[in-house]
Amino acid sequence: MDKETLNRFRVALQKEEEKLEITIKDLEKPVDFGSDVDHFDEEADEAEELSNRLGPKTTLQERLLQIKEALQRIRDGKYGACQKCGGEIEREVLEESPESALCKNCKNKEH
Repeated sequence: MDKETLNRFRVALQKEEEKLEITIKDLEKPVDFGSDVDHFDEEADEAEELSNRLGPKTTLQERLLQIKEALQRIRDGKYGACQKCGGEIEREVLEESPESALCKNCKNKEH
């Protein structure tokens, strides 16, 4: 992979990393519907909102980890190589998902 293309992927990954970190921090902010402790509806709303945030937060954290690993592969000079078979990850796979660690063939075997 040429340096210009590699740099383009690195910049895209870094931008996505920053966006995800901000979004995750926003999801971690506590939700406060007021300080009435005698209203069970309010407490239920707070618990429901917390529950609604956990799923997306976990998914975003997993994607952030994949992006950090891809950035590490760039630093190590291993970006674009399939982590399973060692072959080259197709350009269209990286264009769609620059954090991808698997080529099309290996991805298809997993599903």
